[in-house]
Amino acid sequence: MQLLNETQRKNYLDIWHRDKGISSSGLKVIACISMLISHIVQCNMLQKFNIYPTMTLTSSDWRVTVGALMLFIGRIAFPIFAFLIVNGMFLTRSVEKYIVRLFSFAIISEIPFDLAISGEMFDFYHQNVFFTLALSACLIFIVEKIDKFDQSNLIKAIFKLISVAIFCVIANYYHTDYSMLGILAVFLLYLGSSSRRNTYIAILFGYFFEAYMYLFVYLSIPIIHFYNGKKGNINKWAFYIFYPAHLLLISFVRDFIL
Repeated sequence: MQLLNETQRKNYLDIWHRDKGISSSGLKVIACISMLISHIVQCNMLQKFNIYPTMTLTSSDWRVTVGALMLFIGRIAFPIFAFLIVNGMFLTRSVEKYIVRLFSFAIISEIPFDLAISGEMFDFYHQNVFFTLALSACLIFIVEKIDKFDQSNLIKAIFKLISVAIFCVIANYYHTDYSMLGILAVFLLYLGSSSRRNTYIAILFGYFFEAYMYLFVYLSIPIIHFYNGKKGNINKWAFYIFYPAHLLLISFVRDFIL
């Protein structure tokens, strides 16, 4: 099924339409590069060079500054991915297949994620971001279903709040990346999807929990601003495969080459 009919899809795309700009493929490339830069330092791939993730941009030691800069650049990725999840839920021809795809790659990516982050094949205390994105997509799907209930707005609002709470608890319980804050951030983007301005406000509030990293997370706003509503010409599977592949590559280089 589709969440939006053809008229609603057109109205949504009109919000973002511009003759030039960045396609959804372009946004994914930017987010993937940002994530890769951050993961290289977060996974201690550069430990041989004494470059580790730090919080100090103004150190006299260039390695400390580089480690911080790489970590902060990575903050750009999640708001873009979250925006693309909302975008994908609205534009996909099959919501069910889209959600199954997200959960499938969450499972596929878990061992590569554990190897890269903790150095262990199985780490049940931290699950990869695909789980957070998949749970967020499920929440959007359920909230859209609730909107179609033949009930008062108050009853529907109560059911929506309960749904949000349940998914936040699930994310916390299973230690998904960004946990309940990730769920809430994606949901705020969903609520703000009616306009560009509301989308930017959703990012400002939804990602305040990462603002302490020199506000780098908010660099995602001007990038998303240039989204042109177009799909782009890069195969969608390339981006799904990139996530587990880059984690495997990082862990391999760290453990066997450097």
